[in-house]
Amino acid sequence: MNPPTHLTLTLAALAGISLVTPAFAVINIDYVSVGHAENAAYNSTGSLYGAVAYAYQIGKYEVTNAQYTAFLNAADPTGANANGIYNSSMGRNARGGITYTAGAASGEKYTIRTSMGDKPVNYVSWYDSARFTNWVNNGQGACSTETGAYMLTGNTGIITKSVGAIAWLPSEEANNYFYTADHKLNVWEWNDAVISGSSRGLRAGCAGAAGVHPAAAPRPRATTSGSVSPVSLNQRPLS
Repeated sequence: MNPPTHLTLTLAALAGISLVTPAFAVINIDYVSVGHAENAAYNSTGSLYGAVAYAYQIGKYEVTNAQYTAFLNAADPTGANANGIYNSSMGRNARGGITYTAGAASGEKYTIRTSMGDKPVNYVSWYDSARFTNWVNNGQGACSTETGAYMLTGNTGIITKSVGAIAWLPSEEANNYFYTADHKLNVWEWNDAVISGSSRGLRAGCAGAAGVHPAAAPRPRATTSGSVSPVSLNQRPLS
């Protein structure tokens, strides 16, 4: 498939671990608990995908422009954008929701476009999503975006979730919209699946493209540098 232009992210985590939002946190993420551990794989996938052996929590909503703006100002206060976490399409495209102002004060370089704060952040790559997830995993603020749930520093191979991560991109199986809100074909959403080579998994769908039900057999993908819409929910351990 051609690289999608509207990609977002979400977060998830494991059951049994208490993930408390620190007092200094910049943003809050609403999670919902998903039970049904050991559920069977979906028949539509030939029983290959959809089985989740554990209970977990997953973000109720896609990551918004407001949340991603807070991340940008915390992780890149000077606007250097060394890791490319800001895509200029966010500021110039009608579907983008974040403006960059070079002359603004440090920590205020990124602002939310009018009426776009609660809409899913758009034009994020898989690496952008991984860095946002590391930031959440590490407690937000001025913490590292290069280590945590995903070890990005010096890693040139296939990057997978770190042992001990407490928040991460949803697995292909766990990205189930029945427990969440607004994950029904409005934007493509990154997940944690390694499809082939540098291609990572997508679910849902976006305007102008055929959506893919989270339980459907096709496995859409995009390269890690592809620019998709929102970052969907972080998965995390169930409290």
